[in-house]
Amino acid sequence: MVEPSEESQKVATLSQNDELKVLEIKGEWYRIRSGSTIGYVKSEATTYRNYVQEEAEKNSSNINTSTSQKSKAELLSTLSFGMALNKPSGLTLEQFKTILSDSKDKNKIFEQNAEYFYYIEKEYNINGVFVAAVGIHESNWGTSKIAQEKYNLFGYGAYDSNPYNGAYTFSDYSECIDLLARVFVKYYLNPAGTSIYGGETASGKYYNGPTLSGINQKYATDKNWANSVYTTMKYLYNKL
Repeated sequence: MVEPSEESQKVATLSQNDELKVLEIKGEWYRIRSGSTIGYVKSEATTYRNYVQEEAEKNSSNINTSTSQKSKAELLSTLSFGMALNKPSGLTLEQFKTILSDSKDKNKIFEQNAEYFYYIEKEYNINGVFVAAVGIHESNWGTSKIAQEKYNLFGYGAYDSNPYNGAYTFSDYSECIDLLARVFVKYYLNPAGTSIYGGETASGKYYNGPTLSGINQKYATDKNWANSVYTTMKYLYNKL
């Protein structure tokens, strides 16, 4: 459809197994691209395919975490409030599992999804510890109502005026992690025109530098958001 409404004009008819790229979520509608066609489809008419999970499963048997593992001292030397977040942290999969295994994670949400924070680094060139820290901060280690009932660790779409009803609902936590990584990369962490994932280029709509303070200018109304996320990042790095 041209607009997110069943009364809108139809622009194309899609077939089963057609691949769609979700460009934007508007309630129960997805703004998608299929080939050269861009329009809206009802989310209930689609099935989510988790490429990150497929890649993880395909490569898990080939991962060697010992040969490329950096020491705690090496990784801590890269940590600073002004660090660029549009590059991987350099942690191995085992190191992600270590830092995200925590007694505060009462439902073991971050522990059980540690691999996805590792794989978004490979797929999207983003610091996965930063993304995990945002999720931990926004969901209080996955204990928030939005996190538990909507698989939304980031409060994505939860505007101050009506947070629960505005927050997007995901099919699982990996879908949420994958989408937020792409949102950060496309809109916040890279200037317009930067080559990013899947042959796309960054929009740069909210780009103010690839740092916590740069993201804070447009991402969160809480002016202390960047400091809070950095505190969580330091906590995670120090668990190595």
